[in-house]
Amino acid sequence: MRGISFKIVKVLSFALFANSLFLVLGGGTQVSHADSTNVVISGNITQGSSGNLLASGTFNRYNYCDYGNNSCSSGMASDSTIRSYLANNALSFNVGSVYINNCSIGGASGNFTAPVDARTGHYSLTVPAGCTGTIGFSVTPESNPTSSSLPTTIDYAASASGFTAPNSNTTWNIALPSIETVTVNAQDASNNPITNAGISINTSTTNWPSFSASLPGGGTLTGTQGPDTGLMSYGAQCTTGSHGCAFIVPANSTTAFTGSADIGHGLTNTALLSVPTSNSDVNSVLSMKNFAELTSSGTNSGTVEISTPPGTQISSESIAPLTSSTLPQSAINLIGQLTYLVDSITVGSTIDVTFALPSGTNANRVAKPLTNGGFLDLTQYSSFNSESNTVTVQYTDGGEGDADGIANGAISDPIVFLNYSGTLPSGSPSSNSVSSGGSGSWAPVIVPTPGPIPTPSPSPSPSTTPAPDVNTTPSPSASPTPSPTPIAPQTSAPTLSPSVSTTSGALNSKALGGGVSELGTKAQASAMKTSVNQLSSIAAKAPLISVKAGEPIAPVLKSLTKNESFKVALVINGKNVLVGTVKTNGSGVVILPVLSASKPGTYLVQLASASGKKYFVKLVVKAKK
Repeated sequence: MRGISFKIVKVLSFALFANSLFLVLGGGTQVSHADSTNVVISGNITQGSSGNLLASGTFNRYNYCDYGNNSCSSGMASDSTIRSYLANNALSFNVGSVYINNCSIGGASGNFTAPVDARTGHYSLTVPAGCTGTIGFSVTPESNPTSSSLPTTIDYAASASGFTAPNSNTTWNIALPSIETVTVNAQDASNNPITNAGISINTSTTNWPSFSASLPGGGTLTGTQGPDTGLMSYGAQCTTGSHGCAFIVPANSTTAFTGSADIGHGLTNTALLSVPTSNSDVNSVLSMKNFAELTSSGTNSGTVEISTPPGTQISSESIAPLTSSTLPQSAINLIGQLTYLVDSITVGSTIDVTFALPSGTNANRVAKPLTNGGFLDLTQYSSFNSESNTVTVQYTDGGEGDADGIANGAISDPIVFLNYSGTLPSGSPSSNSVSSGGSGSWAPVIVPTPGPIPTPSPSPSPSTTPAPDVNTTPSPSASPTPSPTPIAPQTSAPTLSPSVSTTSGALNSKALGGGVSELGTKAQASAMKTSVNQLSSIAAKAPLISVKAGEPIAPVLKSLTKNESFKVALVINGKNVLVGTVKTNGSGVVILPVLSASKPGTYLVQLASASGKKYFVKLVVKAKK
């Protein structure tokens, strides 16, 4: 048992000696008013016709005073120990007080208070007869001793000024408003129970009705009731479990609840619920419609979770094996094809959708299947966290990634997560090739469907022969053989790219030194896109981006100042080499120029703005295996 005991030092603001009343003023001076008589205002505070203001237990914390010995004690103890304290009538367990403050008579004024006993609701207040001041009470039933199973308590407070104390002893009984119980359970978008949801009353939006109580001698006073937010309140710690969370609330009121579920992988999901209550107990369900769980159909078995912003709703979610598209031979389809719909979003807005993948998934590509068997690249709008196995993809309603292409408050998209270490070839689908009728504004990743056979040329001119991309297998040169190899169609399609300026960069490839090259804007569509959500202003703490030697990469940097230009420099052999100039888009996102290093090493990339801001990221180039 742990507890704190202390002696009561002089804390009362008045003293009674025979028929004389001594009022202690602010400076400590006692003013005698010998002619005043003293009266007692006493009674019981009840709730539901009972003066028992104790919780049912199990008890784990106490706070009592022994006024006979001028001592108090508080702390934690077992339920049986606390119940033995409660059985000792010499100990006072207080849950509030009744008072008259600034009660004036004969030129003197004082504050008078009496504790309310938790076991009986009884109080006894001694005041000078005829003094005038502010009368009131403040009480929190079921708050002392504290019950470990109690999810919340209610604070009651009421006062009225200009009250004149009676000239004789008076009984004042106070009936608190009746209470009901609201039990809250939590479910996800598929109506599956969530047993680890933390439920609490949202005190910023809950506004319970006021109440009134009659005054001794006539008149009324108005009171308020609200959720207790003090140290002894355990509302925020209530978890749903298999039976939900039970809350005490006033009858004929509406209560706002907040649910927060730790869904694993470092993700927390929140949802809101408003519950009206009349004169009976209520069972309610807090639906976390912005969270869904599914089972992987890919190479990595386990649970796949989707989390969207609060207030949005997930529906039509499903996972199936990927059958309508053909992956490159070395690409690993990690979970199958995931399909879902997110609605109740602001029309035309941009949201983040977070996917928690099975442990050890190690995804590094996000793509959208097309009906022609190809894929569109979502990687440049995705951020990866290998430690938590989460991927966050940014979507805009009616924009890139929204299947219907219409700003209508809903986003739908089929999606696959891949592990693929090679450079994905580019291609272009026809306008109706996006699954579910999507838009054609995504840069395609893979389009393996063969196109028309080109007419062979017996002697292609060197000036018209395109240079192969770095670390990609060049297409076979056309020759006068009768059966050339089919290739994918090469019609152009618009490429999704945050506003990138290369006014100082290269259109075509150029060597920067040390085996590092800038491949130019022509290589951007086929380069690997790796997102960095948070840069560092300190070079030593710069986040790392890994890439294999010879593999083109265009880092996607996020969380920068919106619409700001930066000079990009690369530290090569101890010297800053200017790469080019870039400009962030309206979301603070920018794609760096395409870089490729022919040998392993670590290269520091620096972004510098005209205003003096500097950010760093490190490019770690690993040897080919």
